[in-house]
Amino acid sequence: MSENRTSVQTVGEAISVLIQVAQLAQKSGILSLEDAVIIKSSIDFLESLNQSQSVNESEVEEVEGPQPSK
Repeated sequence: MSENRTSVQTVGEAISVLIQVAQLAQKSGILSLEDAVIIKSSIDFLESLNQSQSVNESEVEEVEGPQPSK
């Protein structure tokens, strides 16, 4: 999060930002144990969703071949 950006471009970037914020909050003692557990569960869910989306996109490219640039 050291870059001076105001928006994210991908789901992966969004997940990375959320993970970093959750880790900072946990280290500073802001989160209760219950909060930390639900945040971790949410992060895991988003990461698995992002990974399955990446797999699906690569499978489509293998079947259809590279798509022309728009």
